[in-house]
Amino acid sequence: MYLRDYLLKRKYILSIQQKYLTILSFVLGVVVASFDIFTVNVFNLKHVSYRTCVLLANSLYKFDSNNNNINLKCVTRIKTTPPTMWNKAGEIYTMMGEHASKVVSDGFDLCLNQMISDYVIFCHSDTVILHKNWDNIIIELLEKYKMVGVPYFNGVWGFCPSPIFCCAKKETWRSMSMSFSAKIKNNRIVQKSLNEQESKVLNHPVGTRIKFDVGWQIPFKLNELGYNCHVFPTVVSDLFFKKEERCRHIGGRLIPRKISTEWAHNGNLFLAHFQGIRMGKDLTLTWIDRVRNFLDGNSN
Repeated sequence: MYLRDYLLKRKYILSIQQKYLTILSFVLGVVVASFDIFTVNVFNLKHVSYRTCVLLANSLYKFDSNNNNINLKCVTRIKTTPPTMWNKAGEIYTMMGEHASKVVSDGFDLCLNQMISDYVIFCHSDTVILHKNWDNIIIELLEKYKMVGVPYFNGVWGFCPSPIFCCAKKETWRSMSMSFSAKIKNNRIVQKSLNEQESKVLNHPVGTRIKFDVGWQIPFKLNELGYNCHVFPTVVSDLFFKKEERCRHIGGRLIPRKISTEWAHNGNLFLAHFQGIRMGKDLTLTWIDRVRNFLDGNSN
């Protein structure tokens, strides 16, 4: 209860600080950027996913530059409250057993109609920011690129940002006129062979079979509009997952999984992602504790 009260107090203080910062910047003629950060969490406060969403909020506020307005917006299940420090972006109806990709894509599509800030970020709720002044870094990169973020963990399009964490200016998102919807049939992600045009866009040989998951339209829209993009490079650390935890245990052997869970900027950790499905396990308090230790060990 103490932690919840502390977080609520921190949220209130941060909102007041941001309002005063905006007024002061207007008086002084200083331009302050604003960020809309959208995520989806359809679990209640008893679920461990709720804690990861709060952890994401903590990391965003801890490592921002304090120069910009950070607006956290979360889509929830109908009649549930958003995680602490998040404002409700909307509600979606979810059915028992519904594919997670449909839940996330429906939530993100709802958010596409609620963008009001200069910069807009879509991200998974089990990601965490690890780099100081992340907001200024994104602003600087978006002066050179139309979109920045991290690629899909399975290498489907390693050259392009994915919904795990993708950032662009509001006008860029609007010009793309896209949907995040995954191709789903019989509650499974559609896997199809690439035709010649698709293979050129995704840089895979014709006939390669891939899943058209959440955000599959992003690389095609960027290509269609001639937009460039930047992805943060993958790095491997043992801060959040130990070596054996990244492997499958088969016949007494450790077989490394082909996944990415951390990304860097200029050699320093920028973002981490739990990747519960790819890791073959549920969200664990161990990962949360390791992230908290990292955050506690890095002062503002």
